[in-house]
Amino acid sequence: MFDIRIICDSCDVDVITRRLSSAFDISDVSRPYPARGGDRVRLYLRADHSQCVTIDRASAAAAQGWPDAETAYKGAPPVLKEMNNVLELSLQLGRPGGRTPAAEREQRLRKAALLDRIALDEADAFAPDVAADAVGAAEAAALALARTDHAQGHGELPKDHVAVASYRGYVRQEYARWLAGQ
Repeated sequence: MFDIRIICDSCDVDVITRRLSSAFDISDVSRPYPARGGDRVRLYLRADHSQCVTIDRASAAAAQGWPDAETAYKGAPPVLKEMNNVLELSLQLGRPGGRTPAAEREQRLRKAALLDRIALDEADAFAPDVAADAVGAAEAAALALARTDHAQGHGELPKDHVAVASYRGYVRQEYARWLAGQ
């Protein structure tokens, strides 16, 4: 648990409190106190690490109509086997004639799905700060997949990463479609 002091404009108090509560378990939010100069306020609150980030991102994915991880990865190979598959796909891209748009997309999709699955395992097994690197890698791969798909004429336009908590749901949707076509 830790304490946070915030100095902000009074009109930003609700937005700041709402955003902090999506990342932390917030308790003991004080009433706003005037800051020096009178035009800003001070907030004092107590916070603790939480699993809220994962839950909020899952609800954002559900709001987009994206499938959950259990549905998307049903029938997927085990993580270690998929690591080998992604490595083999990456090696194929370096061989003569191996670099095709379909092969590049499959490699990018399967890599993003693999990173998502690893991040899910890490988030289940460890505290959020320990799993943060795996989650960050999964989110970066998901956003890269969404951007590339959109640039190539399919998929949705990636929005600002703050507005959409994560494109990992998009990866799950596309992986489930790909897996169904196999």
